[in-house]
Amino acid sequence: MKKHSRIYYVLYIGILIIVVSSIINITYLSNLRLDEPVFFKHYYEMLLSKNNNGIIDFYYLTNADDNKRIVEIYFPYINGNKDFIVRNSIDMNYKYYNVKKFEVIMPLNLDTYSQLGEELNLRDAVVYFSNGNSIKADLGKIIIKKDDNNKKNYLDNVMTSASSNNTSKCIFKVKEPIIINSITTNLLDETKGQIKMKIVADDSNDIELIEDLHGNNPEKHELELNKKNKEEVESIVFEDIKLPIPVKSMLNVYTEFNINEKDKQFNFYRVLLTINYETMNGEKGIKRLLNVNYNPFFTDENIRNFLKVRGIK
Repeated sequence: MKKHSRIYYVLYIGILIIVVSSIINITYLSNLRLDEPVFFKHYYEMLLSKNNNGIIDFYYLTNADDNKRIVEIYFPYINGNKDFIVRNSIDMNYKYYNVKKFEVIMPLNLDTYSQLGEELNLRDAVVYFSNGNSIKADLGKIIIKKDDNNKKNYLDNVMTSASSNNTSKCIFKVKEPIIINSITTNLLDETKGQIKMKIVADDSNDIELIEDLHGNNPEKHELELNKKNKEEVESIVFEDIKLPIPVKSMLNVYTEFNINEKDKQFNFYRVLLTINYETMNGEKGIKRLLNVNYNPFFTDENIRNFLKVRGIK
């Protein structure tokens, strides 16, 4: 009899442990679930040109088993323009959550937005989902401005590249000597202290290789740059670069995002850094860097940190 009692006792304890563990696990998973999708902040600059549709990519976080899709987006600031097309893109899957990307195709032509002035600033939106629900979302700050650069161009693109580690570089051939007077962006307050830049002017080895760029081995332009010259130039926050900078024939511009503040590490950035210059004759011009971008790096741990920073979990 004692033997059977002992068996029943062990069995009871085992079932109790399973039940308690299940309750703890269900409670833990329940606490991880999001009540509704969470939108990341986006800080973008886009150019407005004639007869051109713009595509803006947005990202949000949702539960791993959430299959609903975005079907419509409404921007109150522009009177609920219904011409926008929503295209659901990729899903990045993690243990408990998914990071989802969707694209908004906008009719960014001068005729459509001529009544809105020189600049359009999008921030708040109402997002509609396939299950009939809708939520108000603070998307960050999306600046859409008219491309008013009708000035003569003195900087020809030779090479432009961007990397997944949020760095970029541009090489320009200068048609005639210029002086760089300033570097500007409409997102200065949102990016202050976060973008480092290195400017190298008139690298002699670049000049020789550019002339042979269409030869038998154009890749050597990338391999044989004058490393000593470039390494001597320090990469610093672009607001602190000492100006003016004279450029006679070649211009190398390197950028990298350096975000240390936790609340900004999970933002998305598309920044139009504008190089403002003038020739020796006083003719002014601008050159926009179109590849200064930042995408967060996500892991399960980073996503949990993001939710903590937002005060959600």
